[in-house]
Amino acid sequence: MPTLAQQFREEFREEFIETLGPELKKEGIKEGKKEEKFEIARRMLLNNFSLDKVILSTGLTKREIKTLIN
Repeated sequence: MPTLAQQFREEFREEFIETLGPELKKEGIKEGKKEEKFEIARRMLLNNFSLDKVILSTGLTKREIKTLIN
């Protein structure tokens, strides 16, 4: 169950996105998806998944994933 702060942050984020123009909204969604992929990749690496499995699961490139390691 999300905390009150998490609920507030999500509501604020949704309201903020609604105020953006369509192009900025698309760009924001795209960036958010990329950040989510990086977070998933971080968790997978912490759980000792192979680099190949992380690449397959997230769609990130080897170069992008290596930035998480260094």
